[in-house]
Amino acid sequence: MRTGVIAKRAFDVAVALPALLLLAPVLLLTAL
Repeated sequence: MRTGVIAKRAFDVAVALPALLLLAPVLLLTAL
């Protein structure tokens, strides 16, 4: 794989993890 693809994948993960941590409590509260 090209380093650009790996860098984009790592960037997507780095952005998605905080977003999931912020959205998880909201989704749990709305699901209750």
